[in-house]
Amino acid sequence: MNNTDLIALGIVGIFSALIYFAPTIIAFNREHGNKYVVLIINIVFGWTLIGWLVAIFIASSKNFKT
Repeated sequence: MNNTDLIALGIVGIFSALIYFAPTIIAFNREHGNKYVVLIINIVFGWTLIGWLVAIFIASSKNFKT
């Protein structure tokens, strides 16, 4: 493996992590009231499409912390 392959692998890894944790990032940026619930769902069930969709749905809902 040369340096170009390692750089490409790193970029793909970072991009994949950002997509995987998108619900958590959204929930924390919006200061969602259930941001820790989203985090737990994302970590435990995020590898399944249904778990990831549930997390993104909760993160994008209008339940804000006041």
